[in-house]
Amino acid sequence: WDRRSSGDAACAACAACVKCSGCTEVNSIAFSRAWQHCVASGGDDGALCVWDARKLAQPLLRVAGAHDRVVQVDWSLQCPHIIATAGLDDCAVKIWDLSRETAAPSQQDNQQDNQQQQQQPPQLAFVHRGHRAPVKEFAWNPNDPWTIASVDEDLMLHVWQPTESVHTPLAPL
Repeated sequence: WDRRSSGDAACAACAACVKCSGCTEVNSIAFSRAWQHCVASGGDDGALCVWDARKLAQPLLRVAGAHDRVVQVDWSLQCPHIIATAGLDDCAVKIWDLSRETAAPSQQDNQQDNQQQQQQPPQLAFVHRGHRAPVKEFAWNPNDPWTIASVDEDLMLHVWQPTESVHTPLAPL
């Protein structure tokens, strides 16, 4: 919205409107702490979108199927390319590494695990599935790096950290 506009109609003051195809509701948005014009969104379409607020015609990145419905998004406090999302229908908090462009090669021999990994977006770095009810909210701990607290509809509070491979670079082979 441009508050300097003096138009009588409600849309006259609107500087930019974005209608994402397939979106029904946007449930959460979060500005990046590292990149001034970068904002992430999540909604009922289940997609995680990352936008440049100066060019809202289309998202910079759209991860379809992040959850059935995304209820919260928030950027990591430690790493500017890491973002977490909570999904209402899958009782999970997912951590995404937006610097990943392709899936890392699997070292497991199990064919079923390989098929499941191929179905996941390459940016998916970690999934916390400890909740038994839909996750309502989560927060990154500003005082303890990589610690997250999440709470579900049954009021179960989890305080947890993702595996080290999410925040520690892999050793060269």
